[in-house]
Amino acid sequence: MEVEGTVKNAECTIYIATRRGRTWTYRRDKDGWTQTGPTGRIHRMTAEQLLSHILPPLAGRSPATVRVKPNVLHKQPERPRRESGKSQVRRTKQGGKH
Repeated sequence: MEVEGTVKNAECTIYIATRRGRTWTYRRDKDGWTQTGPTGRIHRMTAEQLLSHILPPLAGRSPATVRVKPNVLHKQPERPRRESGKSQVRRTKQGGKH
């Protein structure tokens, strides 16, 4: 998956998975980083603590796998705008003007 442009910390989720299938999730919010363990427990952490968790698997010193996925933001589709100053003609099903 390729992400275009600049990606901010708060726009991604980091997953660290072990060989035994346990996964930890790391997210950034306005107050800092959070770690969610395999049991669902949430812990606050600093950026330095996050690095100490991520660097060993990235350096190949741990058998864990690190994945980074962009968060999916659900935006409402924009409605097409009418051009101002121009009148629009409504047509009936028979094709006549209304």
